This record gives sequence, C-alpha cells and structure tokens, in this order.
Amino acid sequence: MASLTPSEVRLLESLDDAITAELAACDPAGRLCGPKRSAVKLELLQNFFEMLASNNRLTLTAADRGRIRGAVSASLPARFVRRDRVVCNVGGARPWEAGVVHAVHEPDPDDGSGRRKFAYIVLTDPPTARLVSVPQDSNDLIRAEVCFGQRAGALWFTRMSLPQAARRRCDAARCSDSERCSESESCRPARVAAPRRGAAREAACAGGRRFGVGDRVSCAVEDSSGLLSDWAAGTVRAVDVLLKGAGGMAGGVVAYDVRLDGGGGDGGEG
Repeated sequence: MASLTPSEVRLLESLDDAITAELAACDPAGRLCGPKRSAVKLELLQNFFEMLASNNRLTLTAADRGRIRGAVSASLPARFVRRDRVVCNVGGARPWEAGVVHAVHEPDPDDGSGRRKFAYIVLTDPPTARLVSVPQDSNDLIRAEVCFGQRAGALWFTRMSLPQAARRRCDAARCSDSERCSESESCRPARVAAPRRGAAREAACAGGRRFGVGDRVSCAVEDSSGLLSDWAAGTVRAVDVLLKGAGGMAGGVVAYDVRLDGGGGDGGEG
C-alpha cells in the first residue's frame, strides 16, 4: 500500500472524527456496539476515504458530513419494523403525525448511486394518509407512539397523536397487542391483567371501550432510553377523558387515563 500524503492523513482523521461523532449522535442507546460497531466504522471510513481521495477531495464539506450522517443512520439496526405504530416529524403548524411504518431502509429514488436509503417510510393516519420519508432513525424525526405522559411535556405528543377525523371504532376482538387500532383507543392499553366485572366496566363496554374504571391493564409507555417502548402495569382511573388544548395545539378526547404502578406517575391519557 502506498504511503499516505499529509493531506490524506488529515482527511482520514477528519473522517474518523466525523463518523465517531455521528455514531454517538445517531446511536445514543448503543444499539450498535462492540465488534459490529468497529466493523461498521471501518467500512464507512474506507468507503468515504476512497470516494473522496479518488476525486482529489481532501477536505470535508457540509454535504459530505450530511452523507456520512445518512450512511451511519442506515448502518444502525432499525428500531421499528413494518406495521409498528409511530409518530413522525413532518414540520408545519402540526409538526408531528401518527402513522404506521410502511417500509424500512428504503432506497432513495433520487440517489443514482443506490447507496442512500431512508430509515423509514411512514404511512400517516387519515385524513392526510400520505407516505412520509424519514431520512434518519432519530428521535428528533420519529419515535414510538405510546401512552405519553410520564415525562415533562410528553402530553404534547398525545395531542399530536389524537385522531384528526372520526374513525370507525375498532372491534375489540380484532385489536391485538402487536397491532393496535388507529382510533383514539389505540393509545394504548392493550392487555387486561385482571378484568373487574362491575357497573363501571359494563358502562364502558356499552360505550364501545374495552376497559372500565378500575380495570387492571398494561400500557405501552416510553422506555428508560426514550427511544423505544415498554410495557407498564396500571389501573384505569377514567374513560373518555377530555384532554385540553395547550401551546397552540388542539385537545380532544382520549380513551383512558391510567395510573401506573410503582410510583411511576400517570401512564398518560391514552
């Protein structure tokens, strides 16, 4: 192998710093670790060095750093799989929309090299019902749709996830843990720990809800990293709760208010 020039050495050092920084930014939870992380870093370093050096480009540009960011994101294990419920950042007056993952690591049709891939393609809920391209697997762009409310400001995401149009109620028999309905009850108590038979439950069922006040349920909530979801047990405190608007965002009716066990606070209106 021919000796590297001082300029090439500096390019390698710049690439190493850039790739290391993007790995830390794109993978704070360490989904990619150990030998796999080292192998990915080495492969990216070689690919970008060959591409830049072959074109006599020995200084990184903003566009290069953007390509590095996209390559790092595409190298990480996907947090979500097809049909997972998520909320994604679409910008505008209502910056987040709820939807379902339609595709994972989808090639970018505008990239002639075929190397660049979108982390996800998300099909948003009606009434927009559009396909949204998510360039990176980042919590700033996409996150799990859960029973928000454990953390400061989390109910803002509940407001983002509220249905924007009337939808047909989900038949409880068809609504499973892995695929929750798109109506407001989808947020997201999905399993009964110990059903309580009583007037409150009968009234709730008569109104179309699966659970009543006092029922034991498990809710999908934010996990400790804030990147994924986890299950937490709790008790239904109220059904069909009015969530007031705030911060310029409209409110609406959510299916349940759940008190989580273990002093974890409210499970959030869902």
